[in-house]
Amino acid sequence: MDSSMRWDCLLKQVERFVGIVAVLLLISLGLELYARLIQEQASFAGLLLLEFLASWIHVLGVSCLALVPVLLLVRARTSCR
Repeated sequence: MDSSMRWDCLLKQVERFVGIVAVLLLISLGLELYARLIQEQASFAGLLLLEFLASWIHVLGVSCLALVPVLLLVRARTSCR
């Protein structure tokens, strides 16, 4: 298998995974911006809930992004030879 075919095989599943991570990070950013926009009108509990959700979605997205190199290595070792 030449190198271009191997990279195609490696990146097939990783592209989908990175897309999901990007959506998670965009949702986190959207919640954060929405909390900033409604800061004057909303209650404290509502703002606290938005900040809580935004921070945990951000943590989930960044931790999944850290798994991308591991996913690449596992896929290179097992299926794409």
